[in-house]
Amino acid sequence: MEDSEWTDIEPACLREPPARPLVKVALGYMAGLVVGWTYPISVILTSALLLVCFGVMLLFALRRSPGVQRSVWICAVVASVLIGTIRAELISARQSRIDDQVSYLAAFDSVSLSGRASAPPVFRDGKARILLDRVAVTRYEKTHSMPGSVELWYSTENEPRVDLGQQVQAECRISLLQGAALPSGFSPRDFYYARAQVACAYADSTTVVFAPPIPTRTLSDRLMGFVWGFGNKSYWLIRETFPSEEAGLLLALGLGINSQMSWEVKEAFRKSGLAHITVVSGLHLTLLLSALLWFLRFAGFRRRIAASLAIPFLCFFLLLIGPRIPVVRATILAAFLMGGIFLERPVDRLNALAAAALAVLLIWPEELLLPSFQLSFMAVLALIVILPGCMRFLPIPRSLPWSYIVQLVLASFAVTIALAPIAIYHCYAWSTAASVGNLIVIPLLSFLLPLLYVFLILHHIGLAIVAGILVPVVRSFAEWMISTAMYLSNWGYLELTHSSMGLLAVAALVFLSISLVEESRKPHKGRPISLIVVCLALATVGVWYDTLNTFWRPLRVDFLSLGQGDSTFIRTPQGSTILVDGGAPHERYKNLVEYLLDQGIRRIDLVVLTHPEADHIGALPQVISLFPVGLVIDPGKDAETDSWQVFCDAVMQSGVAWKVARAGDEIGGLRDIRLRIVNPSGPRARCHVEGEANEDSLVLLLSWRNLQIALTGDIGFETEENLNLRADGKTVVLKVPHHGSRYSSSWEFIENLHPVVAVAEVGRNPYGHPHERTMRRYWGIGAQFFRTDRCGTVCLQSDGDTLRILTTRRDAAYEYAPEQSEIQSSGDEQIPL
Repeated sequence: MEDSEWTDIEPACLREPPARPLVKVALGYMAGLVVGWTYPISVILTSALLLVCFGVMLLFALRRSPGVQRSVWICAVVASVLIGTIRAELISARQSRIDDQVSYLAAFDSVSLSGRASAPPVFRDGKARILLDRVAVTRYEKTHSMPGSVELWYSTENEPRVDLGQQVQAECRISLLQGAALPSGFSPRDFYYARAQVACAYADSTTVVFAPPIPTRTLSDRLMGFVWGFGNKSYWLIRETFPSEEAGLLLALGLGINSQMSWEVKEAFRKSGLAHITVVSGLHLTLLLSALLWFLRFAGFRRRIAASLAIPFLCFFLLLIGPRIPVVRATILAAFLMGGIFLERPVDRLNALAAAALAVLLIWPEELLLPSFQLSFMAVLALIVILPGCMRFLPIPRSLPWSYIVQLVLASFAVTIALAPIAIYHCYAWSTAASVGNLIVIPLLSFLLPLLYVFLILHHIGLAIVAGILVPVVRSFAEWMISTAMYLSNWGYLELTHSSMGLLAVAALVFLSISLVEESRKPHKGRPISLIVVCLALATVGVWYDTLNTFWRPLRVDFLSLGQGDSTFIRTPQGSTILVDGGAPHERYKNLVEYLLDQGIRRIDLVVLTHPEADHIGALPQVISLFPVGLVIDPGKDAETDSWQVFCDAVMQSGVAWKVARAGDEIGGLRDIRLRIVNPSGPRARCHVEGEANEDSLVLLLSWRNLQIALTGDIGFETEENLNLRADGKTVVLKVPHHGSRYSSSWEFIENLHPVVAVAEVGRNPYGHPHERTMRRYWGIGAQFFRTDRCGTVCLQSDGDTLRILTTRRDAAYEYAPEQSEIQSSGDEQIPL
């Protein structure tokens, strides 16, 4: 037998695996970003090392000895790590410059702002939000160009009709972006900066003026004008054609606008594990692209021609939806695959995925630590790596008609398992119904999306009568999807806490074990077994994480910046949650709800209303209506106000336990944390407020190890004198009484407690809070005085002895230990006074 007869029978498992150079470079670049953010290094030093690396790589490339290629790739990976480090440093420097510029503009009470609407307006609860780009801010005849988009908020009775590209002008007040996510990784502004948003603006509706779009001059402006015109007409067409719930879902699926979805529909998709369906991603692009290729092939186009015609569609879809991470990733992957079909060459999908990740992170490095990037790329990675391994366990002949159903089931299972660790880490929740829901909803989506776009295109070309035939069909598919999400949201939804790492470890173990199938095909003895042992070891550590974590998990107290009102959120080391007051009235109550959701809070064990005034009730009715609550306590004072009536209605409708608290009461179930009520005293009975309710505010005293936290409501001199609180040798953190009023925080009260940290929860107000005399009293005893109107939300973390304080408007961290004489700052930032 000739040698040629032996060449085609080499087992597949002995073939050399693909080199996949972009995978190595992408992983190196990601590692460099993490190193640059975690351990900042001088840009000059890193650049010098990069030049040395390029020189060594050039020397290796000029040589032609064996092993040179491997050495060059090692140098390339090292260079990618250094480039990632430099990129991270430059991003941090850019964010600092943006903070300085916005802080300078925020110092003015009013500025003139002009910009171009870049997204449809959001209207809810009498307030409109418009996202503007190409923003110019004018003050004293000096114009500043903003390095990103700006959110413009103003009150209005009717929803504004603003077209994309339309010019907007307003007299407004600029402020730094604030978000619910506190510095536990990324600060809230980092999240917005990743999406090129740099500031907020608040305007009076009388000063907001809408002008016609500026005439397009360049080819890019004309192209964007055409795309935005299609998007504008489609947006209003869907809003006017379909009912509100179905229209909100269709806008989210077809145009990526999920702001019109109702709260109930959003919660149903979240609890059913199908929230990814409502965010335009690679799944949506894949379904539309598959439908387009099928239509082109049905029309008689060859495979290569159909692939080349699909490229303009990819560009149009990307411009229509916007540069969102899942869409960008899917567009790059689809372009690779279409290019491979056109050139009739095979495309390594893992290498293409690495190219997409590298392209995204070169433009938006901040996305690496955000869930949108992680979920999007992990889902595709599961289909590339895990799904083939699952298929090898079940060798089903492709000729069988039900083999495609089995593949769909396995794909849904693989993606669900792969995304479970990320979902648990970011959301502290997981839906076991996601696998079943995907099997129902994705086939519905595969029909709904093409039909929706056919409906829109027919309207745009003047065939509205023909398009009307599709309206009942599209509406039926949308109704079926909503009904499915509503049904599945009632079962299989798990609410977890920070300490629920056992399920995370099991999910990670399953994911890693299945992915090892790819490794087991290679002729390396012992490697799969050793890797599985490592996976088991990691899973064991994860299972015991809950027990080990109780020894070092800190107590966390967040003094929230919600305008001129009090709101404090407490998380104990054992995971109990306490919310004290709800912030200012009419101060965008969604901020408190979104803060709780973003922090992974799905249940509140205790809600405390210190007294029945609007600046303390705030968003408590909405919180009690939306979240399971264990207990509500208040001082027993009833008020004849609308805010108090809304609060009472919310408590009664929710059926939560509601009790009157009195001095001497102690909240149980907090293990080694002691939470006492020290005011007011008197009989435990409900009565109407007589005169001022401030002096009868609930005063809470939280004690843990060497730490004591006093939450004082709005008490004044009279109650302070009767309380007779003392530090007793402990480190004291004080929530400043009555927002720092001149009629509170007496010398005797402050000297007895001698707080190390004092926090005034305050916003823009006509009362002069906090008063200068009050602040001077705290400065006189050496206390560090934080005010939420200038520092933003103040996050305090403590192990019972030391304190660590982070604020949303400053990058510096403030630390205190009992042996120190004062609080130390980790940066050059000073506490704003």
